[in-house]
Amino acid sequence: MIKQMDLAGVDFAVVFPLDEMCRGPCYSIANEYLLEQAMKYERLIPFARIDPTEIDGCRYSILCRINDSSRIKCPYQEESLKRYKKSYGCMWTLEDELNNVIGKGIKGVKIHPRSQNFKLVDYDLLDPIMEIIKKNDLVLISHTQSHTRNIAKEFVYFANHYTDIPLIMGHSGMRNPESAIKISKKFDHVFFDLSINEPDHIEKLISEIPHERLLIGTDMPYRLMTKTLPVYNAVLEKLKLDTTSKEQILGLNAMRLLKLDG
Repeated sequence: MIKQMDLAGVDFAVVFPLDEMCRGPCYSIANEYLLEQAMKYERLIPFARIDPTEIDGCRYSILCRINDSSRIKCPYQEESLKRYKKSYGCMWTLEDELNNVIGKGIKGVKIHPRSQNFKLVDYDLLDPIMEIIKKNDLVLISHTQSHTRNIAKEFVYFANHYTDIPLIMGHSGMRNPESAIKISKKFDHVFFDLSINEPDHIEKLISEIPHERLLIGTDMPYRLMTKTLPVYNAVLEKLKLDTTSKEQILGLNAMRLLKLDG
């Protein structure tokens, strides 16, 4: 990733774990590995990932047993299995994990309703998590793209329920820019990630959403920075935006939202 950043001329990037089976109880191993890399490379801005359905570690214990004989490998699989076997019967909770990573410098939290099979209106699951995020002045990003359900519609209710937490609409609904545009007119605390959108949709989103609430992303490793950044630059040139708007979209908005030093 650092090589891609160097090639594409990217100064900093937000990173979070993928949907990994060897992630540890409540994503603890994956988050820990990510924090280690962020300590090593200061240009990486760490977001923790959590699974709201993993209330007591039970779901992880099933996944971990499956992965014990899986052909899927990751850099920390051995440590993940070791921690599971050691902690079986004494599970690491979501609250434990959030409090742990908050103390180590995360800037936000990522959730993925489709991968973890929950809804953004499952407030009984989300309320305890969101309370910790609010208390610690963090940002939350939620994936909002799906071929099988309208997560963007769920996001409307989600944003209305959590009005005092900065929210990022991951992928801005993807293939449905109108949903993001409507949300932008209704909620001032929502920001919009443009990643994985086609150029014409990026153009529409930039044209109709306030520029100070737009964020560029690449969704690595699924899209490379060296391929994605030229697309953004081409759209920005086509729209003939002023320098201030370009700088906001290309990084200043993210720096302000995440309280990063210039």
